[in-house]
Amino acid sequence: MSTHESWVEENEVLDLIRQDHRWIDVRAPVEFAHGSIPNSINLPIMNDEERRLVGTCFKQQGREAAIELGHHLVSGKNKDQKIQSWLDEIKKQSPNISLFCFRGGLRSQISQQWIMDQGVRIRRVRGGYKAMRALMTQYLRQQLSKTSVRLISGPTGSWKTPFLQWLVDEKHLAIDLEKLAQHRGSAFGKQGEQPAQVNFEHAIVKAVLNSEAQYDGHTPLYLEDESRMIGRCVIPDFFFAKMRSSPIIWIDEPLERRVDNIFHDYVEQTDIVKSQDIFKIQAVYQGYKDSMSGIKKRLGHEKYTEIMKDILSAESESVSNGIHDSNRVWIQKLLEFYYDPMYLTSLARRNPVTLIKATTSEIKSFLSK
Repeated sequence: MSTHESWVEENEVLDLIRQDHRWIDVRAPVEFAHGSIPNSINLPIMNDEERRLVGTCFKQQGREAAIELGHHLVSGKNKDQKIQSWLDEIKKQSPNISLFCFRGGLRSQISQQWIMDQGVRIRRVRGGYKAMRALMTQYLRQQLSKTSVRLISGPTGSWKTPFLQWLVDEKHLAIDLEKLAQHRGSAFGKQGEQPAQVNFEHAIVKAVLNSEAQYDGHTPLYLEDESRMIGRCVIPDFFFAKMRSSPIIWIDEPLERRVDNIFHDYVEQTDIVKSQDIFKIQAVYQGYKDSMSGIKKRLGHEKYTEIMKDILSAESESVSNGIHDSNRVWIQKLLEFYYDPMYLTSLARRNPVTLIKATTSEIKSFLSK
């Protein structure tokens, strides 16, 4: 092995992540799927099966035998293809690219050496993924400890997410956790495939890093008042504890306005309007019905049956005539029967400090003073 190894040191990691540095993750695909560093690409030195065989050999025969098997498995055309994939990525990103394995050990060392043998230099991360993840978690804890948090609260349909965007546009410090989780945070909130839990946590760190220039010890961080879980993504314990101990800003909009908001987000912005394809329209309504199944127990049989009947009626109208106001019927009942009682019960149990309870426009005026 060459003695001219080049490292990314731990004190550089956060700055590089902030700068959207590119990373080659040479761990196996199964490891990468569990989570990686923002802006990483998985170009493994061993695939899942190769890693499994080498791991079994290590347990049964020891380190030297495992290394020998690894070199045997990743050799010839297999080795050439992997080296070429690294070189192609380095060529696209150089010099803003580095590589890592799990602990900064043998896999990244061998990958780096094979790349260097081609006359190309690349750095590898000292301590690897494990050290990088620890640094990111430690940073988030430290940043939260010196930052005041304000929660944007309000019952379903208050348009808290657009309000967060208004805060960003007005140069306030705000992070949209639902956007990072790719989920709207309700039974009806699924927005495609959610990130792995680790990637969700790392996305929070990246968002804080990107906003770091605004942190001065006095500027509050605004977040939406979330449950511990956003879809299947879990807010880290220490982060959630900070949220739960923070005061709220309560957006208090009338029921009719909230029904309009949900109608816009969950009906007008779907294939019910965008498509004349009956099958796509039916797929939208199937999504509503699937979501209803998830809350059937809490709703109770009678209310569940009533709302489902309204959804089926709205589906029939929408298939025949396009978007239809009958959707507002089931939306309003869902708010009155399910979401509003759940929100008010949770709020009463927590009894948070309320900085202001008012309409969106009134709160905007309050925060603009």
